[in-house]
Amino acid sequence: MSRNLKAFGSLQCLLRSTNKRYLPSVTWGFHKQATSYYSTQDGKSNSSDGSFKKYGFGLLAAFGALFAAYQFNVIPGLGKDDGTPSDGGKKRFKRPSKVFKYPKDSSSIPDKVPYLLIGGGTASFSAFRAIKSADPTAKVLVIGNEPFNPYMRPPLSKEMFYNEDRDLAKNLRFKQWNTSERSLFYEPDDFYTPLESLFPPTTPDQQEKEKESAKASSSDGKANVATTPGANYGGVTVVRGWQVTQLDTSKKVAILEDGKAIHFDKCLLATGRRRKICPFSSRILRQKH
Repeated sequence: MSRNLKAFGSLQCLLRSTNKRYLPSVTWGFHKQATSYYSTQDGKSNSSDGSFKKYGFGLLAAFGALFAAYQFNVIPGLGKDDGTPSDGGKKRFKRPSKVFKYPKDSSSIPDKVPYLLIGGGTASFSAFRAIKSADPTAKVLVIGNEPFNPYMRPPLSKEMFYNEDRDLAKNLRFKQWNTSERSLFYEPDDFYTPLESLFPPTTPDQQEKEKESAKASSSDGKANVATTPGANYGGVTVVRGWQVTQLDTSKKVAILEDGKAIHFDKCLLATGRRRKICPFSSRILRQKH
C-alpha cells in the first residue's frame, strides 16, 4: 500500500509540473494521501525524485498499454462501444435498401376485391385456405410487406438454424421431426394466381379487346372460355412489398402507402406483431443475442 501511494504521488507531481492531466481526476486524491503519509515531523514533504525513477516509468507504460487496448479493442468488452455488434471478422448479410415490390406500380392492384387479407404470414395462409374450402371460386387478395410468399417462420430459428447441411438451408428447405424434407414456403409459386389473371384490368381498351375475343370465339363455334381462368375460377394472389397504412372499416376501404385505395367486401387484419427487444449496454450481451 505504501509503495502504491508513493508511486501515485510521484507521478502526480510530475504531471502537475507539466500542467498536463493524463490521469482521471479521481487519482489526484492519492497524491494528497501520499504527501501526508510521507511528510516529515517538521511539515516538509520528502522528495519524490527517486520514487519516480523507480515507479514512474512502469506506471506510464501500464497506462499506455491500457490506453492502446482501449483504442484497438484488444481485450473484449474493454474497447469503445459504438453501438454496433461485432461480426467477428465475417461478412454479414445486408438488407437491400429497396424492397422488392409486386406489382411495381399500385395501379395494377384492383380497386375492389371480395376478400382482402392484410398480412402475409401463417394467419393469412390459414384464412385463404378456409375461404377457398368454403367458396372454391373466391378471389382472395393478400397484401404483405415482405417480398416473399407466405412462409413458416419457426423453422428459421430452429430446424434450419441447427441443421448442419448448409446446402439444404440455402435452398430454403429443412428436415421435419420425421426426417422428411419440406420447403420453408407453405405453397409453391405456381399455387398462386397471377394478379393480372385473377383481377383483369378494366380499362376501356382492354374491355373492347375482351369483347372482340369473345365474339371471335363464338363465331367459330367454340365455347366461350375466358382467356384468364382465374377470373372465372377464382384463386389467391399475393401483393408483396406493399404496406397498408390506413383501414376504414365503416367505408370498407384500405389505403396503401402511396395513397392507393382498395375497397373490399370482407377483410382480415392478420399483420401479427413485432417483438420489442430491450437494448443491451454491453457489447458481449449483444453478440450473444
